[in-house]
Amino acid sequence: MIRLFTSIVLSFLFLSSLAQAPAGYYTNAEGKSGYELKTALKTIITNGHNAQSYSALYSAYVTGDTDPEDGFVWDMYSENPTGADPYNYSHGQKQCGNYTNEGDCYNREHIMPQSVFSEASPMVSDFHHIYPSDGKVNGMRSNNPFGEVSSATWTSRNGSKLGANSTSGYSATVFEPLDEFKGDIARALFYFATRYETQVDGWSHAMLNGTENQVFSNWFLAILLDWHKNDPVSTKETVRNNAGYSFQGNRNPYVDHPEWVLCIWENNCSGLRFSSTPTTTATQDQVYTYSITVTGGEGKTFTISKVTATTATLTGTPTPNNLGENTISLKVSDGTNETLQNFVITVTDGNSLAFTSTPIINAKEGVLYSYTINATGNDGKTLAITAETKPSWLSFASQKSSSASQILQGTPTANDLGAHSVSLKLTDGSKTMYQNFTINVVDASAVGSVIITQYYEGSVGNNKFIEITNVGLAPVDLTGYYVGRWSGTSTPTGDYVNGDPITGTIAAGETKVFKNADSNAPAYAISTAIGTTACYFNGDDPVALLKGGKAWSNRVDCIYAAGVWGADKGFYRKPTVTQGNINISVLDGTGEWVAITEAAANNATSGTTEYIGYHSTTSTGMQDFNFEFKMYPNPTENKLIVEASETITQIEILSITGQKLIQLNDFSSKIEINTSTLSKGIYFIHLTTQNELVSTQKFIKK
Repeated sequence: MIRLFTSIVLSFLFLSSLAQAPAGYYTNAEGKSGYELKTALKTIITNGHNAQSYSALYSAYVTGDTDPEDGFVWDMYSENPTGADPYNYSHGQKQCGNYTNEGDCYNREHIMPQSVFSEASPMVSDFHHIYPSDGKVNGMRSNNPFGEVSSATWTSRNGSKLGANSTSGYSATVFEPLDEFKGDIARALFYFATRYETQVDGWSHAMLNGTENQVFSNWFLAILLDWHKNDPVSTKETVRNNAGYSFQGNRNPYVDHPEWVLCIWENNCSGLRFSSTPTTTATQDQVYTYSITVTGGEGKTFTISKVTATTATLTGTPTPNNLGENTISLKVSDGTNETLQNFVITVTDGNSLAFTSTPIINAKEGVLYSYTINATGNDGKTLAITAETKPSWLSFASQKSSSASQILQGTPTANDLGAHSVSLKLTDGSKTMYQNFTINVVDASAVGSVIITQYYEGSVGNNKFIEITNVGLAPVDLTGYYVGRWSGTSTPTGDYVNGDPITGTIAAGETKVFKNADSNAPAYAISTAIGTTACYFNGDDPVALLKGGKAWSNRVDCIYAAGVWGADKGFYRKPTVTQGNINISVLDGTGEWVAITEAAANNATSGTTEYIGYHSTTSTGMQDFNFEFKMYPNPTENKLIVEASETITQIEILSITGQKLIQLNDFSSKIEINTSTLSKGIYFIHLTTQNELVSTQKFIKK
């Protein structure tokens, strides 16, 4: 057993074999080498190959190309092996189709371009060389060869590159994937050269040399062999190979036996190889172990010698100094031949101490601001949250607990307009985290308080809606406003992918609804809604209300969360929310939205918050309309007149946060209420009749 990051050489005897293929699958290849071996493998993988339809590939991808870490489509052109993916696709959703940008849709990428074999079957639907890929990146790769790029003319969002080839023998445009996927692509092409051995010599492409033996051009074969050696078979490839066998009845032999690549194309049939898959993640202060196994012939003694780390069992406990990527290179030798296994161990922080809530960064004069702070840490440790910096109008009490939660709240006044810095400190005694943000306090009477108040995405067809409401005190000219959609991404940038300008005026308290032009349910929302391409979302797309431009930076409100957050359901804004929120993950921890089912939106009745086209701003949630009454003038200044069809016995005036400000009892069906003592803002009047019927409406004091 050897400690990680120490230097030592160990000789040992260890024989292993792969049990991925069914017993006897490769019997007819045993004892063969060179191109004779390739021909034997061609016969094996041709027999039993039951070609499937091109459309069926999408179903096969569910088994063969699902990222086990997040459940999304594993796309080599958008996957980021060392960090957050720039965008993700859910199986069965956002299949191409048309595309403009990365993240719009995914399709099927032929590692050997279709133009080479004139889109003929079975090559056109052969799972082993057709991978799911982002449509835009697939289009940029086009039918260019793979290669090595030193100066890119175009780079995808995960780092794949297009540009002139930098290796000798070829200088035209090539496409270079990430290092982590180069071996996958190489072995897919070696499979293709073997499966179609008797046809490939008649096809023309810069990657091919016109023979059925070597198959590949000299310059390209050198690249493929390098990629094959430096990116060994991964668990992902094994899973995919098994899925291909289930799907179409044959296997990629170079995933089962990667040593055969060198036996065929380098005449090195020693079989020397690493047969174990490296463990590539570790956690600080926890023991890391990788059990290394090699194979290369019975009775041989192997030496695993140090390149950057050496051992038969690689083990150790990483410290904070080892956080991040640690490059490892192992070399095995049998005295005559040698091969490398290169990989990266990513060490993550073992202390889970973190803020888990997203700060609320907007506040309004005279309206209660409240941010519930949540945090997490290691089990059993006491967490302490303190406010290192905060404005005086906010109250906060330091708290210690094993499950930290605290509330930062207060009501700003006219003297507090502007930006206020907040710095929260979280500690468990050994580690400290900070959450720094700025709260912007705006004038309560400011014109332009237009926010998104409902989102809806149905499971059938294009039943998609966005609702906005003017929660301000005056009409708003919507000139310069837009609604827009960004394709599923955790980091929206630039102009929206789809969207439209908004026109007209929205009155104080008025709600407007926007729809996908092809929506047909719920029926009650169709006729009054305005068609917009912003409603092309699919449950994982950020949606924003913009002012002054079409870019994400122009947003005044948005709705979004990580992953597939809005598929087949809806959300409505809580009645207490009276201003927009530009946080990127506004659904994650802010407490501003209530999720509703598709059925709840489809079956909603007028006057309820679930109803698309109606929005209540009462924090008490009262939606009762058991009797009718009218009030005027609204907005009002000094008095409000109420007329009801029933005898009123009690009147309550409530603030936007639900606080009772005025209570009057024992009146008739027409009452005049003195409102001169109320500050400017939005209020609710709650009436009770002698028959114990209740009803609530909103009014504005100007």
